[in-house]
Amino acid sequence: ELRIWKQDKGVGKAQVGENCEKDHCGAGLTCLGSWGSRKCYQLCRVGGTDCTGGKSCKSSSALSYEGLGVCETM
Repeated sequence: ELRIWKQDKGVGKAQVGENCEKDHCGAGLTCLGSWGSRKCYQLCRVGGTDCTGGKSCKSSSALSYEGLGVCETM
């Protein structure tokens, strides 16, 4: 199980791909994107096997942890 220190406050109910402007993302997810259109992404270890469904873990400059990324379609 992937565990990191969360930068946001609290765990919400929003799931992968859902808008996270008003509700926080669920456990293991993070909220990324431009203000007004942010959505939840699954957190993962770059080079790991955390992603499923044809997705791969890609690093993001928005995340401040080395080796941490988000699952995105290849």
